[in-house]
Amino acid sequence: TDTEGMIRASTDPTRIGEFHEGALLAIQEKKAIHMSEEKVKTLRGVRFGIVIPLFMHGKPQGVIGITGIPEVVAPYAHLLQKVTELFIQDNAYREEQERLARELELFVFDWLHTKAWDQDLKERAAFFQIDMYSYQQVLVFKSIQEPFKVLYSDFKAVMKQWGAFDDALLIRWGQEKLLVFIPTRIQDIKKQDVESLRKILKRFTKGELVVGVGQAVNPEHIQVSYQQAERASAAAASGKEIVFEKDLQFDIIQFALSDETKQEFIQRTIQPICNDDVLLKTLRVWFESNLSYKETAKILHIHINTLHYRLKKIEELTSLNLKNTHHLVMLYISFLFLYEDTKKIWL
Repeated sequence: TDTEGMIRASTDPTRIGEFHEGALLAIQEKKAIHMSEEKVKTLRGVRFGIVIPLFMHGKPQGVIGITGIPEVVAPYAHLLQKVTELFIQDNAYREEQERLARELELFVFDWLHTKAWDQDLKERAAFFQIDMYSYQQVLVFKSIQEPFKVLYSDFKAVMKQWGAFDDALLIRWGQEKLLVFIPTRIQDIKKQDVESLRKILKRFTKGELVVGVGQAVNPEHIQVSYQQAERASAAAASGKEIVFEKDLQFDIIQFALSDETKQEFIQRTIQPICNDDVLLKTLRVWFESNLSYKETAKILHIHINTLHYRLKKIEELTSLNLKNTHHLVMLYISFLFLYEDTKKIWL
């Protein structure tokens, strides 16, 4: 029952929702009570057996009871009491850990979005025993399609198994991301170390796992490394599993521009052929073949004259001359923006 004596769970479904006066009495008197023949006759909703109140830190949590001859079922009831109290304590501990985890995530959010570290932020860091001056680099691990099934209680084992940087800081970031703060005692983290951690964390998600690696910065500018890692993880989602921000080129432009700007650029360039899968596929293969007519025709299994016809049609519909470098670059950029926006693969 709950603390008001209402039956919330029972092996006899017909009793759920009924009032058990003996349970309420056990809560009030803070002791186990045998439901004797006299109590069965005088108390509401009781049967022969025993009821035992459950307490945690002096506060009532509910009552468990077993029907039967009181003297016979009493040992089983007391054993059940101990097991149930352990479950309650474990659940309370997990809830407290999750509460602290949420507070930690809120602190990290402020840490990464505050330009100046004020006294309040430093005090919150001290509460979590985090030295903000000890971290210079951020990694963003992103699970594609499936969330992470990882608890903060798992982090210590993960760091121990990784072994590379046992003093790194691992933070949950929503359901699909994990942040890793790398300490200042090293140079830029090596790819093999990132891959090692990626393989360990892969056990906690069924989705594809990619990583963006920000550059090492002055600890007071850690938000820069975080932003770089986010940018790199977005690029990683497009193909490579591990991407270092310092290796990005065109992706920097893609990340910097707003979605509205990209959409407007698409409207002004490639929009007329956006619904023509044949022309889009032709354009994709042509770009991937470095503008080789022969190679493109071979891959598409078409005659080269057919390829010329399709490219001519693209020129007519978009008003872009593929022999004009300026027009060609605009078409290529708009194609990349379109691919990023729709995540569509033209087979």
